[in-house]
Amino acid sequence: MPVLKTRHGFAGVIAAVALTAATLIGASPAGAAITCTQSCYLDARAGAHTDFDRLVFDVGGSALPTVQAGISPTGEYAVGGSGDTKVVQIPGKSYLMLHTFFSRTTYDDGSRSYTTPTVLPVALPSLKGVQLLSDFEGYTDFGISLDNYTSYNFFTITSPNRIVVDIYH
Repeated sequence: MPVLKTRHGFAGVIAAVALTAATLIGASPAGAAITCTQSCYLDARAGAHTDFDRLVFDVGGSALPTVQAGISPTGEYAVGGSGDTKVVQIPGKSYLMLHTFFSRTTYDDGSRSYTTPTVLPVALPSLKGVQLLSDFEGYTDFGISLDNYTSYNFFTITSPNRIVVDIYH
């Protein structure tokens, strides 16, 4: 197989690394890195296992949020402090509502930290999707759409900070 050579390849790699670093660090006009003092959601990802589906939230900042969870048969939720109610957009047979305290989806400078789409459909046996429901005054809520499941468990992990939700088949 032929090997392609280029004189400018190394400079291109350096430029790509610099661009990636600036994007990840989020260079500000003053050159300071973007931070999250307490806890901010960075992203969410899901995967299937033999007996359960797992949803993981990556959390930035110096602390993990406090987490409460409960099952809702309808997927109805209150919108921030407005008093309005809505329903989780991703259809499910039931819904796991994740309510967290001392958390947000933005960095200290107000830029968005949560890179996952706010409505994320998933095609796993028990997990059908996750939706960011509310981010209001230090409270962040997620709605997790479920198909058939027997139970769930959530826990936190540090270094790096994560919230893990297991939904059993």
